[in-house]
Order: sequence, then C-alpha cells, then structure tokens
Amino acid sequence: LLLISNVSSYNVPLYRNWNCIGVEKYIDTSKPFSFNVGDIPLVAWKNNNTYSSTLNICKHFGSKLDDGWIDNNCLVCPYHGYKHGANDICGTVVSFDEKLWWSYDPINKTPYKLPDVFDDFNTQYIETVMDESLPLCIYNSMDINHAEYIHGGVFGFGSENPVKSYDYFNINDNNIISTNFKYHIKNNIRLISNINMDSIEHNTNNYHEFIYPSTTWSLVENSHNDNKLIIHVDMCPIEKYKTKWIITIKNNYMNKFLSKYLLKFITNLILTQDNNQFKKQSKNDLLRSKYLLQNKLKYENHIEDIHNKFKKYKYPKLDDFLSYCERLKIR
Repeated sequence: LLLISNVSSYNVPLYRNWNCIGVEKYIDTSKPFSFNVGDIPLVAWKNNNTYSSTLNICKHFGSKLDDGWIDNNCLVCPYHGYKHGANDICGTVVSFDEKLWWSYDPINKTPYKLPDVFDDFNTQYIETVMDESLPLCIYNSMDINHAEYIHGGVFGFGSENPVKSYDYFNINDNNIISTNFKYHIKNNIRLISNINMDSIEHNTNNYHEFIYPSTTWSLVENSHNDNKLIIHVDMCPIEKYKTKWIITIKNNYMNKFLSKYLLKFITNLILTQDNNQFKKQSKNDLLRSKYLLQNKLKYENHIEDIHNKFKKYKYPKLDDFLSYCERLKIR
C-alpha cells in the first residue's frame, strides 16, 4: 500500500510541493477565492477549464483582489479595473483527485493520490483549521498513544488495551514513513460502525502512512480484512500556528445515509478533541525547540523519524518566497 513519490521533497521549500487548498466542489468558481500557504497570500480564479493564481495584491494600487471579478479569463481589480492575466501568474493551480492544489515551481508533476484500489469507496470530505503548526499536526495524525487519553468516551475510539504487533518503516528515498499495528476496538465503536469482528480478538489492523511534508493517511480494517475505513489528510499551514486540514473519508461498508452522516459526525467530534488539545499546546518557540520530543514513549519510533525529517522544515515566509521568485527569474 505504500505511496511512491516522484521526486524527493526533503529539503525543498513547502511552496515547491503541492499544497491542497480546498475541495473543488466546495469552492465557488464563479468568483476569485483567496488562500494562504504560510505567510504567502494568494488568490485563484477559474480560467476556462483550468485555474490561474497570483499574489493577493493588485500590481497597480495594491488592493486585495478577493472582491474582484473574472472577465475574459483575467482577474479584474475592483479599485481601478486593472486586469491580471498571463503576465501576472504566480504559481500553478491544478484540479486533482477532486481537490485543488497550488505549487510554485513544483518538483513533482502531480500531487499524491491514494492507491487506485480505493477509488470506488464511499467518499466524504471535511475541511477544518487546527490551532497548531504543520509539524505538530503531522505528529498528532501519526501518533498512536494519544488516542487513549484524548479520544476516550462514548464516541471515542481510544482504548486502554495495549497496542499489538507494532512495526514501522522508513523509506528515505520516497519521504515515506509508515507503521503497522493492531488496536483494540471498543464495543461502542463496533456497534456504531457496524463492524463484523472476530468474537475472541476485538482488534483492527491499522496501517498509517506519512508522505513528507504534508500528507498522512490511515487504513483501518477489521480482523477479516473486509470492512475498510480510510482517513486521508492533506495539510497546509495558513499561519505559524494554524493549519488547514482537508480530510477525505473513504469506506466500503457505511454507505447508507444515516451511517454516512454518523461517520462524518464522529470524525468531526474526533477533530474537535484533537484541536482542543492543540489549543493547550505550549506555543513558546524556545521551550519547544529545547524540549519537544526530548523524551519518548513506546510505539514512537516512527514519530522520532518524522521529527528528524522536520528538523530542516521552514515555515513558508513571504520574504523567503519572494527571494526565491526573484532568483528563479534571473536563471
């Protein structure tokens, strides 16, 4: 199930990777839509059957372009009517896997996609903003130990039973870190999810995968490998301590309206539980640089490897991005 990347993205600025900016069907493409990649303010608009993007500032009098309009494939500034066209493009926007993605001077031709074997699954989307940095969001998404404490309760999947058969893999050439393990599933989740389970061993088989720098996905299967649930998360920082999550939920067994609604409700509840913890995280940069992951718990070998990959990660700052744009023009 390993995803294979095209070119190594390690040590490459985030803006040269593909950043998911939204689910296409949720975006009103009759008008421009603004988004951020770190501190880089951008605006995109539909150009026939493709998309264009530019920095969210008019090159005439400096107005933001959110309230502009589209005329003959150009983005018109509402201040003086200045038209932004092909000479004003900043980066590339593509429609891929039902989502929109942005990159500047991309190192890969296309974004990452789940294996095709899951294409015919039931699919739902959630967009939310988490109050944490991109690296910490990734750690959380791949973390096993916090489920017992943060996701307990009636609708939580967290269990006190120990993890079994933990193993992990680090494929450096493809920026992939993954882990396999068995996790005890509580009776309430079995009933809610209508999962058929061996009566003796109430464990799910779990596969978690991280693709540097901003994608994670998890496959949860029952012990018979027939019921499959996938949670796929594409992340994009919009502030230093705010990260947009685009969550894709796929499964092959909860296909009725009520069960689909329930699955989405539970996922939103779990996301709220995670974000409540994010709000409690120390945002002191000095303390975080000194003490974050200084100590390690069991089942965290893969987290340590992910942390090592992020040691050279840089939050996308506007001045760094503009400097890169200028260097690229000179080449």
